[in-house]
Parts: sequence; C-alpha cells; structure tokens
Amino acid sequence: MHAVLRKNQFFVQQQLGLLEMGKHFDIFDPLTQQPIIECRELEHRHFTRLLRILNWEALRPLHAELRTPEGKRVLRLQKCFSLLAVKIAIYDGNGGLVGYCQRMRQRTGSFRILDPDERFIGELHSDQDNFLYRFVQNGQELACVSDHPWSLPKELRNHHHAYLLELNPGLAPESPLRLLILAALLARQMHGTNPA
Repeated sequence: MHAVLRKNQFFVQQQLGLLEMGKHFDIFDPLTQQPIIECRELEHRHFTRLLRILNWEALRPLHAELRTPEGKRVLRLQKCFSLLAVKIAIYDGNGGLVGYCQRMRQRTGSFRILDPDERFIGELHSDQDNFLYRFVQNGQELACVSDHPWSLPKELRNHHHAYLLELNPGLAPESPLRLLILAALLARQMHGTNPA
C-alpha cells in the first residue's frame, strides 16, 4: 500500500467542467492543503458518453485510476456495462484485487463493501439530514464523510462539490479497508445518483 493512503484525513474535491464526459477528483491533505492524489476516469467511448448524457450512470462502464501527483498509481476502480446491480472491482497500485463495492438497491446512495471472495465486510451509507456518510463494520464506525461546509477546515470552506473523509485513527496503517473505503466513496460519487 502506498504511504499516502496511510493518512487519516482526505479532502476530496470534484473537478467541474462544461460538457465533461468523465468525473475527475483531486484529493488534498487538509492539514497542508497540498494535492496528494488525482482520480481520473479513463476510456470515454461513444457508448459510455451516450449513457452519461442520458443520465444512466448506473449502467455505464467505469475505469478510474488514482495516482499521486508524481504519477504513481495507488488504486484502480473498474466496472463493465451492466443492467443489474452496480458492482465495482477495486485494485491496489500493483493490480491486485482488494475487493468490491456494490450499490444497494433498497437504499439510495448506500454501498456494500466486499472482500476479494465477495464476502460482506461493511457498508457505506448516507445520512442525508446531517450531510454525512458513514462506513460501518459490525456496528463500529470506521470512517465518516461530511460534505457540510462547516465540517471542513476554514481555509477549504469555499470549495464546492467537496467533502472531508476522516478515517478512524484506530484503523491499522496497512489495512486494506483504507483502500476500500476511499474507493467506495468515489464509486458513490461516480455511480450513486441513479437506482441500480
């Protein structure tokens, strides 16, 4: 696991652009406000663009990579075209399968996190009233995400389409849950707006 993923806080900001065919995110260290990871969607083919224009996000394929500003790949998300439930494969920087995140039909915006053998690990679910998303495993909260401006550091409150991911400090630095939580959060932003 790359050292950048051992941090406990990540400030995630979506890049906005007119007629953008892919979703791109910049991830900063909220303490230094320096960029530490770039997330870019790749392979925008005509069929994929059509599904995005028609707002059928859950159906379209996904291929996204997370790299450091120096170009070192730390994480990859991949999903093929599907008419059924959204299940996104998550790979580490070396191409090893870490697990999956799967959109839950009955709860808008919620994702199940699965290990490489597709066994349930935990759930990322939303609390719309409090602008929160939480990752819960066996009743224990391992991560919290807030997109409410007042939850962000003062210097970052003017950023739109941004949120703060805070991992439980007790989460082991080498735990694959770190990759899975960050990947599930980005997957929700890329595929979480339409029912599966």
